[in-house]
Amino acid sequence: MEKVNKSYVASFDVEAFHDRSRCHWTICRADNTEELVSWGHEPTRELAEAAVEKEVQLLSSGMTQGGQVVSATKPFTRRRPPDWCY
Repeated sequence: MEKVNKSYVASFDVEAFHDRSRCHWTICRADNTEELVSWGHEPTRELAEAAVEKEVQLLSSGMTQGGQVVSATKPFTRRRPPDWCY
C-alpha cells in the first residue's frame, strides 16, 4: 500500500482483462487499513494514480463519501466472446 496523504492509504493491482490489462485501485483509511473507503479501475497505472489523487481530494474536502468510482476513460469497446462460445 502506498501513502496518499496522512488520512488515506492507496493500493494498486494490475490484472489481465480480456486481451489487455487494467489497474484496480483501492483507498483505505490510514488508521484502519481494513476499512475500504473507495475503489475503481483504469486502463493504466498512471490513470489509476490520477484517479486516486482526485478521489482523495474529494474525500478530504467532504465532497464524497467514497464508494465505487466510475472510470473516467472510455470503456473497452473490443470485447472477446466467452470461452464457452468456441
